[in-house]
Amino acid sequence: MTHVWGVSKAADRVWAQVSGLPRAEGANRLLMTYQIFLDDSGDDQVFVLAGYVSTVDRWAALSEQWENALHGSSRYRELKRFKMKEMTAQLERVEGFYRIIEQHVTAAVSYEIEVPVLVEVVRNFNWPAYFGNREILENPYFMAFRSMIRGLAYHHEKLSIEPPVDFYCDDQTEKKRIYEVWDTVKWNLTPGGQAFIRGDPRFEKDEDFKPLQAADLYAWWVRKWRREPIRRTQGEAPYHFPWEIKRKIPTLKLIDDKAHLIRNFENMSTMPLTIIPPR
Repeated sequence: MTHVWGVSKAADRVWAQVSGLPRAEGANRLLMTYQIFLDDSGDDQVFVLAGYVSTVDRWAALSEQWENALHGSSRYRELKRFKMKEMTAQLERVEGFYRIIEQHVTAAVSYEIEVPVLVEVVRNFNWPAYFGNREILENPYFMAFRSMIRGLAYHHEKLSIEPPVDFYCDDQTEKKRIYEVWDTVKWNLTPGGQAFIRGDPRFEKDEDFKPLQAADLYAWWVRKWRREPIRRTQGEAPYHFPWEIKRKIPTLKLIDDKAHLIRNFENMSTMPLTIIPPR
């Protein structure tokens, strides 16, 4: 596949990231490089990290269509960027953005945790004396990235994802808190988990990288589903957008409740946790 530079600035920004290649090389190769774009949503009660995975060429196509959708029409005003929290009164227009996501992404992934439960379990767990500094475990980003990488590495074939994967986060997210845990997460992964990721997460502005705006849409909805009282059927909370689903996107939902955390910590406590100093 050949990409023509300059057709869309939004698409160009995605192509320019391809494996760090110069533009001319990145444009003339068919590279099945997978990228995951993530955004967080939450407060001191609930933390969500969510987004989508797809290939570079599909992200570029999404970016071009997304940019066109932002320009607006006779019905809608032009948007500088898409922020789901600002679009709650325009769900019909939000559906149009979701249709672009539905067309181009390979898989969806989300992680949810109640922050007070995490802190409680970490502080009350019967840790062995040799176990390292446990404060890092109270950072929800540690549990989120650890669970997300392990889950994607284990289920990647079912999700039709080929590793390694580049991680992208919104530049407005808590970069410091991610860098506090990222190296420790990588160091303590299994070989399969370490092979799944490529390099460090990259932080970009969502105005420049439209896939981050798609991640914002998904993270907002996952948090909404988590916070609202939901009637449960057979123990599962139905996660439904308020529009028809025309293509079922392979989805990995990761939820750490108290029981899951205790089991995780029981497994982790059998060996020392190597803490890498924050950058």
